[in-house]
Amino acid sequence: MKKNTRLDTKGFLLMETLLVSLTIAGVLVYMFVQYSSISDNYQRFYRYNSVEGVYKAGVIKKFMLETGTEALFTALDSGVVEINGSSAYFSDGLWSQLSTSLGLSKMYLMKVKDSVDIKEEIGRKDSTFRAFLDTIAIPKESAAEEDIYVLVAKYNDKSFSSIAFTRTGLGV
Repeated sequence: MKKNTRLDTKGFLLMETLLVSLTIAGVLVYMFVQYSSISDNYQRFYRYNSVEGVYKAGVIKKFMLETGTEALFTALDSGVVEINGSSAYFSDGLWSQLSTSLGLSKMYLMKVKDSVDIKEEIGRKDSTFRAFLDTIAIPKESAAEEDIYVLVAKYNDKSFSSIAFTRTGLGV
């Protein structure tokens, strides 16, 4: 009878060790999954519409409204306009200097229209913008009944920003 009791104790110790090990492994897996989710969301928050990125987009918007030509806004009637470092819409070298100093990699400017899906239009031109465009809300109308323009920019550090505005320069 003493042998049976002793074997039962060894079996119980083995089962207890397995259960504790499995519980600890489960907790570690759960913590890893949660940490990965938090880390991914942090990276997305850092890269998408950060304070610095929105400030840069505001500087670009101000520059375009103050020095932009009518040709730029006329070109927007046909859809999305890509503006790069050597844009033909700005005559002097200021645009080149500004885009270099802000670290601008690529930028799109578009006029919001009911008939055009802006996210799809830009996504077709450049797939790197697709994930960012899914995170922003594009306004459909302004309080002042003006046309709404949306600027979406990608910077050299792989961050993105967007800003919506009207021709009077007011935000939407």
